[in-house]
Amino acid sequence: MKNQITFLLLLLTFAPFFSSAQIITTIAGTPGVNGYSGDGGQATNAKIGGSGSANGIATDNRGNLYISDYLRIRKVDSFGIINTIAGNGVWVGAPTDTGDGYPATAVSLFYTGNIGADYAGNLFFDTYLGIRKISPSGILSTMITSVNGGNFVGLNGPATAAGYASTGLSGSSLWVDSVGQLYYADSCQCIRKIASDGIVRIVAGQGCADTTFNNGAPATATGLGGIACITTDAHGAIYYTGGAGSGSSAFGRVVKIDATGVLHLLAGTGVGGYTTDGSPASSAALSDRLRGIAVDKDGTVYFVETHQSGAAPQSSFVRKISPTGILTTVAGILDSAGFSGDGGPATAAKLSGDVAHLSLNTNGDLYINDIYNYCIRKIKHPVLVVNNVTPLELANLAIAPNPTSNGTFTIRCTAKRNEDMDVSITAMDGRQAQRLHAKTNEPLPIQLTVKGIYLVTADLNGQQITQRVTVQ
Repeated sequence: MKNQITFLLLLLTFAPFFSSAQIITTIAGTPGVNGYSGDGGQATNAKIGGSGSANGIATDNRGNLYISDYLRIRKVDSFGIINTIAGNGVWVGAPTDTGDGYPATAVSLFYTGNIGADYAGNLFFDTYLGIRKISPSGILSTMITSVNGGNFVGLNGPATAAGYASTGLSGSSLWVDSVGQLYYADSCQCIRKIASDGIVRIVAGQGCADTTFNNGAPATATGLGGIACITTDAHGAIYYTGGAGSGSSAFGRVVKIDATGVLHLLAGTGVGGYTTDGSPASSAALSDRLRGIAVDKDGTVYFVETHQSGAAPQSSFVRKISPTGILTTVAGILDSAGFSGDGGPATAAKLSGDVAHLSLNTNGDLYINDIYNYCIRKIKHPVLVVNNVTPLELANLAIAPNPTSNGTFTIRCTAKRNEDMDVSITAMDGRQAQRLHAKTNEPLPIQLTVKGIYLVTADLNGQQITQRVTVQ
């Protein structure tokens, strides 16, 4: 308690010197230029949006970013290098997906849409015809397909035998949670889940005939009012954005379905409009076109609002709902579309008139798919620093055994609480041997095959600590 009081006093003392602005940068694509190029090089020199737009984005627990790029899936690794991992880019001339059991890069795909990654290294994406999976070894398979029929074929049975009908909005809305369960929205505005047992079930919504929305009702006993995008949190809750732009007569809402299956309205009143920052989200009038959604570890909800006022151009901006329910803007400018602001505060940056998807990485950095600027932009999570010491100060980096005779050793980095961190292992000649994502206060086993002296660096939100290890 004494340490907490001391830290709060420091915050009050030095508060005028803190910068709370979140900086926006482009991390993939060439702003204003669409196309397909750049594999094997820096993502900022590449072109994306092969047919005018790139659709879904996702991040994984290894620091990779995935981009659904028209007829391909592309990956930006933690070093910023972009490569194609699915799709050969060949238009097949008919709505057919083929190639189960083959390398994903050799297959012709028909419009890739939303995308999600699990902790085991599997990647999932949707098309107009179904949901596909890429294994960690790069092999393509089908999870669920329209070849079996429409929405209600095979319900409560194996996903591979179930029907599928796309929403027509960049495929369906799709999300993969931390334990590998896959959620998607069907064309009847229901949310379905493919659990670890492979069975597909409806977890929210009542079907095409019910477009109502009943706050506080069981999610399976009411309509959902339209679904645009889906996400989940670590506590088993489902979140979605929805409104007229996603297939309902209702105006935009942000909704949470808690772990017991009950609907909770977080933002939106069902009346269209724009509500200024600092207002309670639950009473805010929102646009009828809400898109991407993401939830941070502390319960902050981010979502995309696309708005048009009279003769003003359509504009998109990213907003957040704080854990206390207050609505603010974090990126973009109302009634002002375009591209600007890289390197400066995200709230002063212009986004294109159509921003579709958001994704948060394990550090809390927010990725924005700026569709018609043909680029992916990033808002780095701010780190509060007092006298060059963060609240999560690293205390010690232990390596054992050190030296090691067989290249096997264990790293443990202690900190004041359990947090995600990056670990890099670099040879003395500058060659990076490994780069991993781990947790503080947990053992991390390492195997190196080349003898020598290495530098092991743990990075926690920009604060680093380094130790040597010798492989004999």
